[in-house]
Amino acid sequence: MKELSNIKNLKSQAMDNILVAVDFSSTSKNAVGYAANLADYFGAKLTLFHAYHVSGLGFDAGYIPPIEDMTTGIEEEMKKFEGWLKYTYPDITVDHCIEMGLAADTIESVANEKQADLIVVGLSGQNDAIKEHVFGSIAARVAETSKIPVLVIPEHVRYSPIKKIAYACDLDKHLETNDCLMKVKYFCSLFDAELQVLNVIKPEEEMSMEKANTDSYLEEKFYTTKHDTFFIYDEKVDKGLVQFLDHHESDLLITCPKTHNFFHDLFIESNTKKLVFHSPVPILTLHE
Repeated sequence: MKELSNIKNLKSQAMDNILVAVDFSSTSKNAVGYAANLADYFGAKLTLFHAYHVSGLGFDAGYIPPIEDMTTGIEEEMKKFEGWLKYTYPDITVDHCIEMGLAADTIESVANEKQADLIVVGLSGQNDAIKEHVFGSIAARVAETSKIPVLVIPEHVRYSPIKKIAYACDLDKHLETNDCLMKVKYFCSLFDAELQVLNVIKPEEEMSMEKANTDSYLEEKFYTTKHDTFFIYDEKVDKGLVQFLDHHESDLLITCPKTHNFFHDLFIESNTKKLVFHSPVPILTLHE
């Protein structure tokens, strides 16, 4: 995303290119459909991206066929996706890119090459431990490291207009020294959406002076953005957030990994309540 120097410029800024990772599954098609709706909304170009990995395993005597032969099938699948997109969304511009490598390693580099303003990743495997490990790791790695905003679409989530955006944040004074709040306001402005500021606090935790001051700082920064602030009392951050999203009208959840102490806990393998697999809405990760 292009850096913004003034909040007044937000309305005039828009997304030019959205990159969506494709693995040809039904979950992937759902993510592509979501990304296509966003591309249509912004008048943006949509780039389909697929990464493939070459291994000698499974080939006789270690023989690996020519790359051209291996990519033929992928090109055919891409053409099917493009044909479906052009039929369903005739007003958007679509192209595709295929690269050799691991998805988690190549998504951001290709997105930078294509000057993408947003990366969209579909996520499957809610009821499959192996898929949950693999896809959860990819989504977590891309979302955690990418300087480009990453939108994770759980497999059960379908596109709907974004009218209310939930923003999960720690009441930490670090918020006062980064530009994540500006980016949150940016997305609210893009969608003309209301903001829900969410703070998860352990039941026994008391409101410290630092947290109170940070809360006042947030109120000041979001003064010009229509918003409500919610304090959620729960021992587990992911559980508290999901319960809020289940009982409130929200269309998108924003997190800023580098400023959230709880981010890693939402993705670690031992956590059976990983937010990314149970969120009823897409999750957008932003970086300062």
